[in-house]
Amino acid sequence: MTTFKPSTVALAAVLSLLPCAEVGAAGNNWVMTLSWSPQYCEQNKRSTELQCSGEYYFVNFGLQAAGKVGDASFRDSCPHAALDQDEQDRWLWTIPNVERIRYVWAEQGACSGLDQSAYYTQMDYASRRVDIPEVYSAVERRTSTSPSAIRAAFLAANPEMREESIALHCDAYWLSEVRVCFDENMQFTQCPVGGNCSEEVWLRPIRPDKVGAGRFLMR
Repeated sequence: MTTFKPSTVALAAVLSLLPCAEVGAAGNNWVMTLSWSPQYCEQNKRSTELQCSGEYYFVNFGLQAAGKVGDASFRDSCPHAALDQDEQDRWLWTIPNVERIRYVWAEQGACSGLDQSAYYTQMDYASRRVDIPEVYSAVERRTSTSPSAIRAAFLAANPEMREESIALHCDAYWLSEVRVCFDENMQFTQCPVGGNCSEEVWLRPIRPDKVGAGRFLMR
């Protein structure tokens, strides 16, 4: 899959499409969640979503205003508009999971201060800001690693990234998520909440029957 990393000019063009007043209402700083798909699909074995039927590794799982991470109290005041079918279908290539697309809008996008199209454009741009390290582009065997090694790989692939811009989250000792944090200008910044991984982290491999089954790379 051929992708590109937008230049500063491209960033300006993308952000010019977003309503300025609404961006300001979003809380400015952002946290993007990259889900380790083999772990997600192990925990959701009955899922029939595209994500668990093909060869997926890191998958964009949402973009949330940083000040609202872990805070459920704001949801009562959020608008509860249903996600348009067109928007749902449009972003399947970014999040190959319809259920997750709906969840992301209801739990994160609707409270971001952006409308649906602007929110998903912002989320898509966040994913394009991050190059996935080559070592995580295909993992077919259980792999032992560490938080410092994962951070080092992301920093090497993304020279502008800062170590404190990465927070790792695990289910027991299995890597579940890598969260990447941005400021209001979508530059890397310090994450508001640290991770929970121990010094030894395991990467769950892709299931053998999924290798080559509609292979997808986020980058």
